[in-house]
Amino acid sequence: MGEAWGILVFLLVEAVIGAGVAASVSLPSSPTYSQVFVTYPILTAHIVLAFLLLGATAHQFVRTRRIGVPGLPWKTGVAFLFVLFAFQEGLSFTFTSNNAFAGGMVLGFLGALLVQAWALLVLRRHRPVDGAPRAPPTNPA
Repeated sequence: MGEAWGILVFLLVEAVIGAGVAASVSLPSSPTYSQVFVTYPILTAHIVLAFLLLGATAHQFVRTRRIGVPGLPWKTGVAFLFVLFAFQEGLSFTFTSNNAFAGGMVLGFLGALLVQAWALLVLRRHRPVDGAPRAPPTNPA
């Protein structure tokens, strides 16, 4: 459950840094990789954290498949897809400066945030008092 909270906080940190990027970075029409990574350290941090967030949500998806809580794997899978979508839109925006891609980043972030919060609620509901996840119900047939 700590991992789910971490990803939720991670999403919020990425949103704050993304807002900082939007407020302080003005990219040339078609920047090179060296221009992006050397000239704009806040954008570099945003991109690096996006890679880490992508890996964390993929890892969470794999782990939730092992827990066995009904409905949880598809929720974390959808959160991963939203993060992947926002990531792709962000890279497209960085190298084209097309504002439509900025809107895609926002939609991907909001989708990931909502689905991640929903997954966290599901995890919380299936957690026993001692903090360990409950085993899935078995069919005594």
